Amino acid sequence: MFLNIRTYSLIMTKKGMTATLMIVVTAIIVLIIALVLITIFSGAITPLASLAQAQNNCRIQAETTCTSTGSIPATWGISSLKVPDSDQLKSCQELWTCNTCSACQNKWAIIVE
Repeated sequence: MFLNIRTYSLIMTKKGMTATLMIVVTAIIVLIIALVLITIFSGAITPLASLAQAQNNCRIQAETTCTSTGSIPATWGISSLKVPDSDQLKSCQELWTCNTCSACQNKWAIIVE
């Protein structure tokens, strides 16, 4: 049961390739899990530079959703905006004080004019 050098080399190369492949697959799985976790938890709080930026962010989000679905975004009442000079998180509903697309669009029309 003696192995010549060529056979031994082929066996070791296969083992090395298997180990390398296992490391690469493990690294890819870890990266995918990390990206999923970041995606799930990163949208919880939106830090903004000013109150105007927060209101504009809400307005764009609502205009897009109202146009496509005809209703206010599902996250409209969730406090997820970190507004400067406030220790508490604010919701878009608190910033705009409107609950329907038509009511919000009336408020935006006054601001634009």
